[in-house]
Amino acid sequence: MQISDFEQFKTAFCMIMPHLKDIMGQDIAVNISDQTHFLGFEDASGFHLPVTPGDAIPQGDPTLTAIKQGKQLIENIPSEVYGIPLKAIMTPLTCDGKIVGCIGVARNMDNEFKVLELASHLEESLSQVSAAIQQISSSASDINQNQQHLSTAVLQIDEAARNIAGVLELIKNIADQTKMLGLNAAIEAARAGEAGRGFGVVAEEIRKLSDESRQTVTQIHDLAEQITQRVKRTQDISQVTLQASQEQAAATQEITASIEEISSSSQVLEDMAKIL
Repeated sequence: MQISDFEQFKTAFCMIMPHLKDIMGQDIAVNISDQTHFLGFEDASGFHLPVTPGDAIPQGDPTLTAIKQGKQLIENIPSEVYGIPLKAIMTPLTCDGKIVGCIGVARNMDNEFKVLELASHLEESLSQVSAAIQQISSSASDINQNQQHLSTAVLQIDEAARNIAGVLELIKNIADQTKMLGLNAAIEAARAGEAGRGFGVVAEEIRKLSDESRQTVTQIHDLAEQITQRVKRTQDISQVTLQASQEQAAATQEITASIEEISSSSQVLEDMAKIL
């Protein structure tokens, strides 16, 4: 920081130091020094720094480092040093091209560290949730494909049942024609008298076989109809399940997108906490 007169600046700065906490709205400790000693100090409310005006700046203090390097120094001080985590900002004062002193500001970083820790935990938790959602999404996709295969199989069964009905209709027509032939054969056998008796017995058996075929066709037709009805119910259930699995897959994708957005926000929060 470039100043024109160090003594005037020091006097003015010492006058406003007690009010800087209220002005900045933060619990801070502030000091001003020359190249070797602390000249003014205002301690914080929530923590205490071992600084006394008139004391020599101890070796290893970041104030000396900032003066030596001639540039602003920002340093994070862990909680083990003063009981709470601090951020120290040391700004050298330059007058006529020469480093004449330094302003030091230390502020409580406890809340910022808590935010950083929470952001880190949030990011980790979201990563775990995102992985679980991805697994659910993959399972939902598999279920959706299986349901589509099941729906196709049900349609094929329904088509097969309808084909059975067509075949049964053909068998029924053949049975009707066979019965008619047997009836005609019986009539002709009766006309032939004694010579046609054996043929009449055969004609009677043909008619019995035809009746049995018709009965069997009816039974098979009833079973085929039951299969068709059950297939229809299965198809309806399959369609409902298919739609539900599709909705689940879509909902899972939306949840995944939301989690990714929250994760991105938590990363921004973590980055901001690091900057503070």
